[in-house]
Amino acid sequence: MKLTLKKSFLFLILFLSFVNFAFTQTERDNGIKMFMQGKYDDAAASLKKAVEQNDKDLQALNYLGWTFEKQNKTIEAAKIYKNCGETFVILIEEQLREKLGGIRQANNKESVKDFVRKNLGVEFSAGMACANGLERTNPKKATSEDWQTKMLLIAYFGESAEIQVDSETDKNSATNVKIIKKPFPQYTESARASLANGVIRLYMLFASNGKIGFIVPLNYLPNGLTESAMNAAKGIKFNPATKDGKPISVVKQIEYSFLIY
Repeated sequence: MKLTLKKSFLFLILFLSFVNFAFTQTERDNGIKMFMQGKYDDAAASLKKAVEQNDKDLQALNYLGWTFEKQNKTIEAAKIYKNCGETFVILIEEQLREKLGGIRQANNKESVKDFVRKNLGVEFSAGMACANGLERTNPKKATSEDWQTKMLLIAYFGESAEIQVDSETDKNSATNVKIIKKPFPQYTESARASLANGVIRLYMLFASNGKIGFIVPLNYLPNGLTESAMNAAKGIKFNPATKDGKPISVVKQIEYSFLIY
């Protein structure tokens, strides 16, 4: 009897999830249709419902922001685009951890960019559109340091070519990043108290201008050690990689080990 009830409950959960997904998709598609027909009030109503049901639906968010723009509601549009862009970054980071965070992914020859783009599908282009939308509707926010860091991540995955990490090809015309200073992260008091140990891996952009771009943790450690590692990584000093004598941006994985006895 208990097993039957469990199966029934599981079926109900799956059914409700499917109904919710179908409803969200219907509202989004209807909203896009209304938008294309110039019925912006109807489009906004449907797209808002879609976003309420799934706040990670980048397509719905993008079209909702676009709808507000058509209605000359610039402030509302900027808020939607900002939310969409931030969600887009979170989704990219999730894909990066799936691709690079586990040992089983190590032998996968599919490039990181191809993996992220394929898994996000049409959501990828919607996220790119949202990033551009914020630049149109709120240039001040788009130039803030916080947003520019996010844009480095978005722009990197939006580029057509992928620069291989520590590429050994074409040695005569290319040089790799040369790290000249790597600050060590500090142990937090809570980490010391709990004798926390481990290795944190960070996926980072070493920009052509000599600055650290985005930093994405590929795994997490407790007691604030992940944040400590990220703060230390921000202080890394380096000479940029070069190609044909010109500085270029590349990504690298950096590790920090925490050992306490």
